[in-house]
Amino acid sequence: MIQEKDLKKKKPKFTRTDAHKKVRLGQKWRKPKGLQNKRRLHKRGYLGIVKVGYKNSSQVRHLVKGLKQVMISNVLELDAVDKKTEGIIVSGKVGDRKRLVILEQATQLGLTVLNLNIEKKIKLINDSQSTKKKEKEAREARKKEKKDKEKKEEKKTIEESVKEETDTTEEEIKDKDKKDFDKILTTKQA
Repeated sequence: MIQEKDLKKKKPKFTRTDAHKKVRLGQKWRKPKGLQNKRRLHKRGYLGIVKVGYKNSSQVRHLVKGLKQVMISNVLELDAVDKKTEGIIVSGKVGDRKRLVILEQATQLGLTVLNLNIEKKIKLINDSQSTKKKEKEAREARKKEKKDKEKKEEKKTIEESVKEETDTTEEEIKDKDKKDFDKILTTKQA
């Protein structure tokens, strides 16, 4: 049986024109479209361009690390995966909580995850969940403190208003007594 590496070695690495000269261009393939582009004109001494003839052999086509790729979006789909011939890719639409469960189940089943480093991702998700939990607890504590403070202020305002009412009533009573006394005094003189 021919190795996957040997079959894939036959195909050249196609990079963008002048990618080796300018870092900003990157290694990703772009078709040369310039009028005088030597690569487009198939000049000798220049790298080739992508053509149908460079297609991989059917034995290794679409394989990553020798495994067929299977997209996973929930835990139930893990049961259908053959760990010898298939590797899993966890969908990008899956949230962290569900992703954590999928990764733990995959490690138990001994499956290969092609798009993630399992240990790093599990650690990262656990850290983010713990920080979120701490932030939530802190938020709730602040909210509780604020409510307690508002209640205390409300109590104080009620007590102050009651005191003011009692103060005003005492003053009113004194004023009334004084007026009555003044009336009595004025009526006696007359």
